[in-house]
Amino acid sequence: MATPSIRRRIERRWKCASFDHYGLTESGWGCGVECRTREGCHVREMDVLVEVVDPNGKILPEGEWGEIVITMLRRASSPLIRYRTGDEGRILPGRCRCGSPLKRIEVLGRLPRKGAGGVPLRLHDVENSLWDLPLVDDFRLSLEYDGNAPEALVLTLAMTDHSEGILESVLQSLRKIPGIPEKITVKIETVGTLSHGRPKRDWNN
Repeated sequence: MATPSIRRRIERRWKCASFDHYGLTESGWGCGVECRTREGCHVREMDVLVEVVDPNGKILPEGEWGEIVITMLRRASSPLIRYRTGDEGRILPGRCRCGSPLKRIEVLGRLPRKGAGGVPLRLHDVENSLWDLPLVDDFRLSLEYDGNAPEALVLTLAMTDHSEGILESVLQSLRKIPGIPEKITVKIETVGTLSHGRPKRDWNN
């Protein structure tokens, strides 16, 4: 799922509409996709059953945030039954304005971690903040812990322009996010040298 800021960036540069898609390797990259109303992703309900659960596995009602759980309905070779994705999302109530009866989901990405002061820290919020800065071309994030508490956020930035003041803008933007550690370490690399271990973004990718 793309953050609102990177979608705005894509639409500005390409002068087009963007449509979000949610999928994961375990589901064959398929699960749900937005329609023209862009009010959540319609689930491929013939192929996958989506539920949202609390930390104890209890199914939550529509509209409540929890962990996305999927069951593959027609896969014979490697079936998944109530597979916990590690992603935070919710099932949107009501029918979409496009008229489709298919269930809609909204997904924020990885489940929040325990942040500074015990406040939930969402990767989604950090990504959204960074992609909103025009000079940031790519980044990699990780958290350093002291016991159970995050001690520092380590950020590697890839930027084409190292204009004066950009680092201060990055820090100011990040410090507005709930749960961000007080200590933020920033490293800078040139565009094209930053590598990612997996296609799906996580705190160590």
